[in-house]
Amino acid sequence: MAVNPAVVAGTLRLEQSMESLSRAAVKPMSVQPERERLLRIDEVAEWTGVSSNTLRWWRSLAQGENPQHIGPPSAKFGKRIVYRESDVQAWIDAQFAEAQ
Repeated sequence: MAVNPAVVAGTLRLEQSMESLSRAAVKPMSVQPERERLLRIDEVAEWTGVSSNTLRWWRSLAQGENPQHIGPPSAKFGKRIVYRESDVQAWIDAQFAEAQ
């Protein structure tokens, strides 16, 4: 049986490629920490049962000369008001702790 030189050359290149891959240093993948979910004011209103207007009012009370922090902590990104999911949950938990 005749041996095809192109097949032999292709097999040799494949073996060389496999060998170089097995010698290559394997870099570990960097694990990105999971980002905390940011909630918009309407999502917090739906979750807590407090209207979005009330949440805005509470937010306005936290500013000024005599700040009163009534609702969950929030931040403003451009024109968007956002709440960290963990802050909203902590605020809910605090409401239950105060009620007992």
